[in-house]
Amino acid sequence: MRASNLILSLLVVCTTIVHAQDSSPATAEVNLDLARELVDQLIQEFGRDDYRLLEPLAQYADQLVATGSFDEAHTNLDKAAQIARLHDGLYAQSQFPFLLSKVKNYANRGDWLHARELMEHLHWLLARNENTIDASLIDYLLELSDLHLRGVAEDNFLQQGYHFRAALQPNRLAIVAGQQAWGRYDMRLPPILYKLVLQQYLQAQTVNIGGKASASLCRYSGSGHTRSRADSRENFYFLGLGYLNEIHTIYSNQDQPDPVAVALSEMYLADQQVIFSEPEAARLGYARSFSGLLQAGIDREDINNFFAYPVMLPVAEFLIDWEAAVAAAPINNSQATLSFQEWSPSLPFLRALIDDYNDDTEIKNTSQGAIFSFSLTGLEKISLWNLGRYKTAVSTAQNLEVLRHSFTSAYDQEELQQQLLEVRFRPKLINGVPQSVNATLLYQTALAN
Repeated sequence: MRASNLILSLLVVCTTIVHAQDSSPATAEVNLDLARELVDQLIQEFGRDDYRLLEPLAQYADQLVATGSFDEAHTNLDKAAQIARLHDGLYAQSQFPFLLSKVKNYANRGDWLHARELMEHLHWLLARNENTIDASLIDYLLELSDLHLRGVAEDNFLQQGYHFRAALQPNRLAIVAGQQAWGRYDMRLPPILYKLVLQQYLQAQTVNIGGKASASLCRYSGSGHTRSRADSRENFYFLGLGYLNEIHTIYSNQDQPDPVAVALSEMYLADQQVIFSEPEAARLGYARSFSGLLQAGIDREDINNFFAYPVMLPVAEFLIDWEAAVAAAPINNSQATLSFQEWSPSLPFLRALIDDYNDDTEIKNTSQGAIFSFSLTGLEKISLWNLGRYKTAVSTAQNLEVLRHSFTSAYDQEELQQQLLEVRFRPKLINGVPQSVNATLLYQTALAN
C-alpha cells in the first residue's frame, strides 16, 4: 500500500513538472527541485537501479539542461541508460531515448566531437536486425536523422558533408522499417519520404554553391571519385523526384483514394520541377493538381485563393489535407511577406525549413536582416550570371530592391541578392496557370554564437 501511495503521489509531482515546463523561465529552479525530489524519493523507496526511475531521471535531466547543468544532466541520462540495459539487456531498445537525449546534451554544450561518436554508436544500435520494428523505433531513427541535420548547421563546417550523408541513412532505414511494419502503401510513410525530399534539396543547394561541403557531397565512392556539380545536382533532383513519385503512388493506391491527397501530391511534384528549373513539367504538374482539386469537389475560387500568392520552395511542412493546407497559406492577404531565415552562419545560402510566412514585415531584434521587394514572371526561363556561372532558371526573384534593413555593420548587398537568386518560388496560379506577381521578402541572418 505504501509503495502504491508513493507512486501515486510521485505521478502527481511528475504531472506538475510537465505542466510547469510551459511556464516562464523563472520557474526553472522550482521545476528542478521537484524533479530532484521525485528521483530522491524513488531511490529511497526502491533503490538506485529500479526500472521506475527511468522517466523521472529523464525529466530530471531535462530540468538540469534547462538550467544549464549539462554535466549533471549527462550523468542522469547515463544512469537511465544503464538501468535500461540492466533490466532489458545490453542492446535494449528502452535505452534509445536516453542515448538520443545524451546526443542533444552534447550538442547543447557544443561538444560535437562526443556527439558524433555517440551518434555513430546509436546508429549501429538502431540498425540492428534484432530490433523490434515499431513506431518508436521509426521515431528514434528520424530523430537521429534530425540531429545530424542540426550538426550540419552547428558542428564544425568541415563536418557538414559527413552530417548530410549521415542524416540520410537513418531516414532511409525508417522508410524500410515503416514498410515492413505497416505495409508499402501505408499513409504514415509519405511524411517520412518527404523528409528525404527536403534532404536532397539541401544537398543540391550545397553542391550548387560550392565549397568544402560541396566537394564532399560530390564524392560518390570510397575511392574518392567525384561527380561534377551539375551531375551531382541532377542526381539529387532525380532522387527527390523518385521519393515524390513514391508518395503519389501511395495516395493513388489506397482502396479508396482521397482525390484531394492525390491532387496535392501532384502539386509537390510540380514544386520539385520548379526548384530544378524544369518549367514544362512544372506547368503540367500544376495543371493536373488544379484539375484534380476541381474533380475532388473543391470550389474553383477556393483553389485560386489557395494559389493566389507565391510560396518559397520547398515548403517545409508536408500537408496533404485540404483544410490544413489552406490554414497554412496566406489566402486573400496581398501583404503577406515571405520569410527567408538563414539556417546557419556557415550556410547563409540555405533557408531554415521553418514557417515560410511572417504575420508582419518587421525584422526581429534577435537578428539582422532586410526587406526586399521583387517580382516573379510565372515560369518563364530566365538567363542570368550568378555565383560565377551562367545559368537558366525559372521562378527566381527579379527586380530585387531593398526596402529597408537592420544591418548594424557593412554588408555586401550584391552578395545577398546573389543568394536570393538561388531561391525558387511556387508561382501564383490562376486556374492552374502560372502568373506574374509582385511580392516582398523578409531576409533574416543567422547570428553566430
